Amino acid sequence: MALLRRSKRPERRGTPFSALVVGIGNPGREYERSRHNVGF
Repeated sequence: MALLRRSKRPERRGTPFSALVVGIGNPGREYERSRHNVGF
């Protein structure tokens, strides 16, 4: 029966990939409200 056959695809094992992106922005009041500052 087709319902009981195993898939030929290998099982995926392990943990999913996670990433953390950190930026400090631009120092000083000159860039405080700028879109170039990560923490705007």
